[in-house]
Amino acid sequence: MVDELPGRAPRESAEPGCCALRCWGHAEAAFGGGLAPNRLALRERAVAIGQERPPPERRLQSRKRGGDLEPWFAVAKAIVVPPLKLWFNWRLEGVERVPREGPIIIVGNHLSYLDPLAHAYFVVQAGRRPRFLAKAELFENPFLRVVLRGAGQIPVRRGTGDQAPLEEAARALDRGEVVVIYPEGTSMTENPDLSPMRGKTGAVRLSIRTGVPILPVATWGGQYVWRKGGPKRFTFGRPIWLKAGEPLEPPAMGPASAQDQELVRRLTDELMDRLTVLVDDLRSRYPKRWA
Repeated sequence: MVDELPGRAPRESAEPGCCALRCWGHAEAAFGGGLAPNRLALRERAVAIGQERPPPERRLQSRKRGGDLEPWFAVAKAIVVPPLKLWFNWRLEGVERVPREGPIIIVGNHLSYLDPLAHAYFVVQAGRRPRFLAKAELFENPFLRVVLRGAGQIPVRRGTGDQAPLEEAARALDRGEVVVIYPEGTSMTENPDLSPMRGKTGAVRLSIRTGVPILPVATWGGQYVWRKGGPKRFTFGRPIWLKAGEPLEPPAMGPASAQDQELVRRLTDELMDRLTVLVDDLRSRYPKRWA
């Protein structure tokens, strides 16, 4: 049906019954849901005159695109990303290595408090949503706990050997998501030159178990902004650089090879070597006047 008014272009009219449903939905919300029985009757009437809900697969696709399942992530993205983009001078290399869809494990070096925001910014610029394995202490703050849980982040109690975080990360990968891990296992590197330390094996074991490749993404520059025990220097325009390398593919032997400690250790060392090469490259090219 097309409505035509003098001096206006024709416009498509709404599907029969949808306006009534929308108005009744607003009324129901205003009165705390007490109108539910009548709303059911109205829905039956709307369906009878041609208004139908989208099929389940279309509703699911819509939620994935719009982020309705996790509104806190959308809120955090809207609040955090614009000032980050404005305040710092970003250089992102290899963003195209992050797949547009499907699972990927991202591992990063950790040299400042800014690193999680930097890696999150990298993933968001690739059009994806990051799932971080974050230290459990962050979840002790009531407000942060609501935000982090609401955004789907995964708490890790370091040094306990708890496998629950890897189980949760594996489920996220099974859903085709992006999981971000700091394999050094401490808050920040302790090496004097800020190169990555010896990595823990969790990321590689997760990769072998799920068959998902690991993408190393190094960052440099955040240590000049805010590092543990150091001053905070939020200088406008400071360069923050990130670079993705070649992905590390899991071995073809399958999940059982995760029990091969020698193999897991060797792959972890190879992963950290790749990450170190990326860090060294960024360090060598970083503007001296900002160092």
